[in-house]
Order: sequence, then structure tokens, then C-alpha cells
Amino acid sequence: ILGHGAYGEERTIGSRSSEEVQNLIRWMESAGGFLDSRVEIRRSDPEDPNSYFGVFVNAPIRENEILMRIPGELKIQLVDDGHDWEYEEEICELSWMLKAEFEKGDKSKYLPYINYLRTQTEGQLPGA
Repeated sequence: ILGHGAYGEERTIGSRSSEEVQNLIRWMESAGGFLDSRVEIRRSDPEDPNSYFGVFVNAPIRENEILMRIPGELKIQLVDDGHDWEYEEEICELSWMLKAEFEKGDKSKYLPYINYLRTQTEGQLPGA
């Protein structure tokens, strides 16, 4: 996500964010990731527990400012093995990878992300 912010700036995680979102952000930052203080990960309607989660800015930003950086080791992604994936194959494979992480439970390398996904309303899970 492009935007701006001072890297490494001290910030508080919004009180409207769920515990799972706060843990997700701490996990990302502990691995060297970055989330600008003007960014909120929250439900679209904070008063409606069934509204979808999204990424929102709470202050003006300039074009091409960096708002978020997610370290590569935290991403569930396909390895470039020379396979020429069709889009549908790629989504299917990523979905199987995500399912495998769900099945690992507390042993998943991606546990903060998995716990965040578990808070999503039915039908809102990503392909990966």
C-alpha cells in the first residue's frame, strides 16, 4: 500500500481494532513490517460486528506515500518454480495452502493472521 509515514515511529493501535487485529499488527511489526499511524484495520462500520474488515486511513495522505510494508516471510505465497500458473490454479493452490495453515491450529507460522481470519463473517475469507 502506498502512502507515507515515518518508519519506526511510535504509535498506538486504535482502540476500535479487535484484539486479533492488534495481534496481527504486532506480529507484522515484530518481523520488521510497517504500518503507518494513519492506517486503521477495522470493520467498515465499527458499530456493526457483521460489517466487513478493511484498511482505512484516518488522516490525509500524499500520493506515493508508503502506508504498509509486509515482510515476505509473513506472506502466504507461491514459490516461483517455473510453473506457468493459470489464475484459477493459483487461487486454488493458495486456498489449499491457507486451509493447511488453519489445520495446523496453534502451530501455524501464520497464527496471528489465521486468528484474524477466524473473526471474519462467513463469506468474507480471502482466497489466501
